[in-house]
Amino acid sequence: MLQSLILLRHGIRQDFEDKTWRKTASRPHDTPLSENGLKQAHDAGRFLQKEKIDYVFASPFLRALQTADIVASYLDLPIFVEYGFMERLDPHWFESMPEIMSKEEAKARFPRIDTSYESFLFPTFPEPRHTTLTIDRIAKALSQIHQHYDGSALVVSHGVVSIEGARALIGSEEGVLGHLCSSNKFVFEDNIWQLEWATREYLSVTEEMVRFH
Repeated sequence: MLQSLILLRHGIRQDFEDKTWRKTASRPHDTPLSENGLKQAHDAGRFLQKEKIDYVFASPFLRALQTADIVASYLDLPIFVEYGFMERLDPHWFESMPEIMSKEEAKARFPRIDTSYESFLFPTFPEPRHTTLTIDRIAKALSQIHQHYDGSALVVSHGVVSIEGARALIGSEEGVLGHLCSSNKFVFEDNIWQLEWATREYLSVTEEMVRFH
């Protein structure tokens, strides 16, 4: 079983800094990182080098894969793409299942992806906010990696996974950070998860407001 788990949110999105990006994007709901987001990912990678991390899991969205690829390069680890950690499929954000890269496209762009890994979950659209669909599948994905892997894992994903993941692990979001490229470490002791730390002090570029979409 996992003994520690770090939830890392992706870096700053291109569409957060360039409001015109979506108008010409071929996949308007799968924004890449901005230049500042790439800087943040490198900041996170350098910071996380001091942690003993055995596995890197990532959401299949481009911004999460970019962040994971940079961080994994500092850790010299492969990436396991877990669809259970994808963005909330909120019908207020998406009209249908958002188009993202295929597994083949993702592997071609990010060679660190281990295609032998089989995702535990494949969410379906929609996931309305008034339901528990999102937190339930995040909790299930966390439970699966907890049970099937030993040591320490890093999950690179979205703000909703940081917040709802914390609720699933410790029953609260108190003390947890949801800011872009912030990280939260949980340890499993005496058969329960506890928040060990939450930080973004390593970032050279920060945003004060917590934005989710």
